Amino acid sequence: MNAFKMVNFWIHLISGFSYVGGIFFFLLYLSPASKNYLNNESFRIFLEGLHDRFQKLSGLFITLLLITGGLNIHFSHLTRGEFSKQYFVALSFKILFFSIMLTHYLLILKLLLGKEKKTGLKEIPFKQTMAILGLLILFMASLLKNLA
Repeated sequence: MNAFKMVNFWIHLISGFSYVGGIFFFLLYLSPASKNYLNNESFRIFLEGLHDRFQKLSGLFITLLLITGGLNIHFSHLTRGEFSKQYFVALSFKILFFSIMLTHYLLILKLLLGKEKKTGLKEIPFKQTMAILGLLILFMASLLKNLA
């Protein structure tokens, strides 16, 4: 049981950091670097293809986060017993931020699936919002780890 708990925790960490790290890659590195090439049609199609591949991986990461997060709540409840009020509030905010992030992911997916042909992307949709939500979720996770 303890080994399963550790593997579950690591899968949750790797999925979270990969997803949030990918968002920050698009926000901090790819977007500023692409400003010089936005008029180039082939680069815009390349950017769209890269974003499409990331969204496919994001589906896996989000699914893993949802499953392993639920298991982590269960394991935390077994270890801690009854949750304190502060812990419950922080956990509720983390779940709220994750739900908003999931909604944004589904909206992006709807945009991608609604396209009939590749027209290229000038900008990655919702990148600032997703980055802020990712930071808030990581902050809540660190707060939960340190609350009694």
